[in-house]
Amino acid sequence: MAELVELCAAGDLEGEARQAALLLQEDLGAKRQRYTDALDAHGERRPF
Repeated sequence: MAELVELCAAGDLEGEARQAALLLQEDLGAKRQRYTDALDAHGERRPF
């Protein structure tokens, strides 16, 4: 989030939008991985 704030301060709107999308995608990917790891650890089937 701090990286996004720095980009906002720099005023690079296109770069800001791209970076925000990347950060959100990485965060979502990490959350999904933790979720699937937890399911695997408990022997549960993945719903996807």
